[in-house]
Amino acid sequence: MRSNSKPPSQRQLRVGEQIRHIFAEAFQTGNIPKELSDIPSVSVMEARVSPDFSYCKVFVLPLGGDHETALILAKALNQARGFFRTILAKQMRLRVAPEVRFFADESEHEAGKIEALLSSDRVRRDLAVVRDDEKDASE
Repeated sequence: MRSNSKPPSQRQLRVGEQIRHIFAEAFQTGNIPKELSDIPSVSVMEARVSPDFSYCKVFVLPLGGDHETALILAKALNQARGFFRTILAKQMRLRVAPEVRFFADESEHEAGKIEALLSSDRVRRDLAVVRDDEKDASE
């Protein structure tokens, strides 16, 4: 989300969570197209709905998969996004079913990069210098 845009409304959050539940249940019960029957187990991490409810970004992650697998999974799911839009149209009471786009969830990948950065020797040295400076200032 852009920094200058408004935060999502309560209704957007509620509809997004409902969409997340619908897709999670579809993956859990195997209610997916035959072409996707060989995909790994999928975690639906988040669903974000646009302010006009015409678009929905769904963030997915394969269980036990790496970042590359998540990208491949998102691409495969996007090829069947019409099927998933139909699921929404049947199970939700919206005027128009939102157009669905699947994305690989980047949060775990980004958290790993931040963790690696924080545990690097250079950052540890900098933190040690800051702690020493704080200790000297308090004395």
